[in-house]
Amino acid sequence: MPLDIDTYKTGDLAFVRLKGSLTAGVSLSIAEGRVQQAISDGAKKLLLDIGQISYADSSGLGMLMQSFAAAQRGECALRIVGANQKLRDLLQTMRLDTILTLDPDVDTALKKFFTAAATDKTSNPD
Repeated sequence: MPLDIDTYKTGDLAFVRLKGSLTAGVSLSIAEGRVQQAISDGAKKLLLDIGQISYADSSGLGMLMQSFAAAQRGECALRIVGANQKLRDLLQTMRLDTILTLDPDVDTALKKFFTAAATDKTSNPD
């Protein structure tokens, strides 16, 4: 199944939604480019929705790690949401779950983004 990619941005929050297979190929490079573009465009929070990914190979896992690295370089918080059980098991086996921030769904990720932002403002007032 090919990879479909949807992106949108509101304020400093960017969404990248992926659907299909996260496997080596042109689509994977495009997805990685979209993540990097969102960060270059000023996103400080990035939600990478993989809830509709049916399969990921090593290149797909590499793309997730490249996204994490790009987010760190761009001082952008990255949350990955919606991984199915098979993908979560793979991320745990590879111990990538200790590096990547995984949330079960979009609502949880958004709450954590905005809870962290509120905490930052109260602990470091302008």
